[in-house]
Amino acid sequence: MVNYYQYKTWKSLFHTLITWILAVQLFRLIRLVGITEYESDSMVTSIFKQTMFDHSLLITTIIGAAVGVLFWLNQYIFKKVERKYMMCYANSLIYRGVSFLTAVIIAIVLSLIILAVAATHYNNVGLVDVISIFIFDKTILVFSLYILVWATIINLIAQIKDKLGPGVFFHLMTGKYQIPKEEDRIFMFIDLNNSTQLAEKLGHLKYSQMLQEYYRDLTDSIFKYGAEVYQYVGDEVVLTWKTKEGLKKANFIRLFFDFQDKIKQKAQVYTDKYGVVPSFKAGANMGLVTVAEVGIIKKEIAYHSDVLNTASRLMYKCQELHEKFLITEKLAKAIPSLVYVNLGSVPLKGKSKEVNVCAIRTLKQLQANTSKVIVPSGQLKQA
Repeated sequence: MVNYYQYKTWKSLFHTLITWILAVQLFRLIRLVGITEYESDSMVTSIFKQTMFDHSLLITTIIGAAVGVLFWLNQYIFKKVERKYMMCYANSLIYRGVSFLTAVIIAIVLSLIILAVAATHYNNVGLVDVISIFIFDKTILVFSLYILVWATIINLIAQIKDKLGPGVFFHLMTGKYQIPKEEDRIFMFIDLNNSTQLAEKLGHLKYSQMLQEYYRDLTDSIFKYGAEVYQYVGDEVVLTWKTKEGLKKANFIRLFFDFQDKIKQKAQVYTDKYGVVPSFKAGANMGLVTVAEVGIIKKEIAYHSDVLNTASRLMYKCQELHEKFLITEKLAKAIPSLVYVNLGSVPLKGKSKEVNVCAIRTLKQLQANTSKVIVPSGQLKQA
């Protein structure tokens, strides 16, 4: 079964391949029906037009696919390295720049090799002769510059997308939320426990380093279960899903326990580095929210609704009720196989009416995918 992270990985590869195949096809069309005066003294263009026209679509598709895979691998490896070593922004830019230029050079060389092999095969010309022609051919120079320009544009867009978050760049570019819209969403607020005491104990520098590693471990779970990061607020993270995606296989609950397991697995690492093992609490809610593009100097996509306020209040209520994960009864009932402890009506700060609250303590019943089990608050030990 392909998980969400694998799905996004393959989707990213597909999009990169299509982008580069179309880019190289555009260059092919320009050279074949472009400026004849410039083409007349180009041996490469002459080869394509006279004897390789029937095969040029296949050849350029192969080139586009090969270059696409190369640049996708470059981005994939870069993100892995960046997350592993938690590089600062300056080092990240340097590494990205070096890897980008290396990929461009390899892409050009790879393209020339494919063209040379094709020219040799279809024209009965020696490989050495073809290479010597290619080295001084104007079309090759133009093609190399073309790859550089396209790669620069795509790399720039990738950096902007990383900065804004998945999906946000597209929405801002298309103006999807310039007019506010309603969406049905799940929101989860995750907060580090005892953050003030930890900051005092570790000092602000050490605490910030721990927080970076903590967020990095959370990112693995975010990718795995398809969450969108809405906001980082100090030691608090706000995650969101479209309701259908969040309820599918109970992704938002699985994320919570997956992150919990991740911290447990790295308990010794955290202890050795920081002398403590971080723990966290969470609150979640679902319902209609208004989505709108806000800001003039700095634009972002913002969500407005009491859904967020309730989820946030539930997160802070965890400490008072000695629970780790609280959700609304409405959200609990939306997952048929979920085990939860019904805590009844609970007053939340800032809300005039009490909210029916449930505590999530286990993933066992959910993994078994059996019928719903509701545990009354008087039988907490059975949960």
